[in-house]
Amino acid sequence: MTVTQKLSPEPSSLASFRGAILLNRASPQAADKLCSLGSPVFLAKGEELPSEVDDDRLVFVASGSAKLFAQSEPEQTHILAFHFPGDFVSVLRRCDGYFRLVALTDLELVVFRASAFLDLAQEEPAV
Repeated sequence: MTVTQKLSPEPSSLASFRGAILLNRASPQAADKLCSLGSPVFLAKGEELPSEVDDDRLVFVASGSAKLFAQSEPEQTHILAFHFPGDFVSVLRRCDGYFRLVALTDLELVVFRASAFLDLAQEEPAV
């Protein structure tokens, strides 16, 4: 399967993320800072978020649905969860075993490096 990663055709995924953060009573300044850390990503149905070697990621599902797998060996995959709009998903870096996020439908995401997101989120209790 070929994986295609491209920027969302419009910043609607970031707007969805900003709305979710503000609903939790985060300050507009904190929402701006968090949005600046995120990368909008579009995955077509059946495509997979490419794995990372160095960084864990937090992924916000703006639209669509996804399935999270854990893969410990080439022949062993386990479905961990299904995710829908408004969900945050932790996608761990690739190591001996790793997590894979696959689009069940066309999927708009906002992808964050977990360490950067969590460092900034600690400054804002509502996040």
